[in-house]
Amino acid sequence: ARTSGKPGKTRLWNYFRVAGRFYLVDLPGYGYAKVSKSQRATWREYFPRYLASEDRAIAAIHLLDARHPPSDDDLEVAAWIRAAQVPSAVALTKIDKLGTNERPRRYTEIVSALGMGAEVPVFATSAARRIGRVEMWAWIDALLTANA
Repeated sequence: ARTSGKPGKTRLWNYFRVAGRFYLVDLPGYGYAKVSKSQRATWREYFPRYLASEDRAIAAIHLLDARHPPSDDDLEVAAWIRAAQVPSAVALTKIDKLGTNERPRRYTEIVSALGMGAEVPVFATSAARRIGRVEMWAWIDALLTANA
């Protein structure tokens, strides 16, 4: 997928076949996407339907920037994921941008705002520092094994 240094540039849903086992579907950053109201309305209609369809995702990983509290859009997406009743996880991105002492406070703040249960794993991640990748892939692999 094409990437940009600025958030909000992705407009398409990108499908990646991973190791011949499953598709990873990368959605535009809902809260950050700079799109028209009509495009946002289309996403608002389609995303919950996608999660609820028969060939839906077996899981959802909600990526949130660890530096900021969840936005109203983030809370809406979290509600869609809960309503779909699919296994889910949260990936707190850019964790390396937070000080070590700030991480637990931000973690607690985000988990509380999302109203998540203890069964929802939260992964502290950083693409730049390769933090959290092993843990997140282990969770994905366990789901694939359980759904095989």
